[in-house]
Amino acid sequence: MAEPNNVSEMKGLALICAWLAVVAVPAEAQTSLDYWVQKLDVSLTGLAKGTASTNGVVAGIKPAAVILSSKEIIQALNNKPVFAVTKGFTNFTVIETNHVPGPDTYTTNTVSYAVPSFREVTAVFSPASKLLVLQPLGTNSLDSLLVIRDPQSAVDFEVSRYFQFGPSTFDGRSNGVVTQGRFDVAHDLVSATEFSNQRLAFDDNAFAATPPSGTHFEVQGFGQDQQFSLVRNGQIIGHQVRRLATIAVAGTGQVRDTNEFVVLRGTVRINGGKQESK
Repeated sequence: MAEPNNVSEMKGLALICAWLAVVAVPAEAQTSLDYWVQKLDVSLTGLAKGTASTNGVVAGIKPAAVILSSKEIIQALNNKPVFAVTKGFTNFTVIETNHVPGPDTYTTNTVSYAVPSFREVTAVFSPASKLLVLQPLGTNSLDSLLVIRDPQSAVDFEVSRYFQFGPSTFDGRSNGVVTQGRFDVAHDLVSATEFSNQRLAFDDNAFAATPPSGTHFEVQGFGQDQQFSLVRNGQIIGHQVRRLATIAVAGTGQVRDTNEFVVLRGTVRINGGKQESK
């Protein structure tokens, strides 16, 4: 089901408000959107209900093989509501005072900041499209974006509504993560690995139908998430930037419109990495 027309505006406003709440105002505005961009590779194989056969004496059944990768996931989102991501700006007024005894003097300065802007659309994705994770850098301290990048399109398409991803914990009393690494407090540098039981769920109807229809699966397994501090020209531009995440998973689901139960296993990887400015 498509969301109301004002959902994209509300989403953009919520992101801006969250950003303003956690980011200190720098001396100079960041007028670009800077991201650490990595590829999300889902590679699953599975077994589905097969066809029974007999030679008149012996009956048998062989399960059908199923392949479910990032490519199939992207194609399952053809003509589904997604958000086209572009760059917008928001203004923030900074008032400075001299803070000395006697009458204070005030200087007012309006600073513009780049923020992602979202517009709900539908799209058909080419076979060359990829699933990417965009982690904000610098003062663009928003949540990461999960997008489809189609080389035939000038914009990325945000698709996080169709995914649920994160560590799973059995007791609900912790964040479900065990950390190993080094933390240079004096220089604010990080080199660490987080271990967890990671869960990934996908539903091409955005988890709106019960029971689900179309392509839906849930897998989980042992995950390692390597993180580091990204430094450019002697300046830290990203904290806890992901270097590589690998998860060996197993689970169940259904594929396409057959609604047939499938058992799945495989890997999920977030890998590569390059800095982009928009």
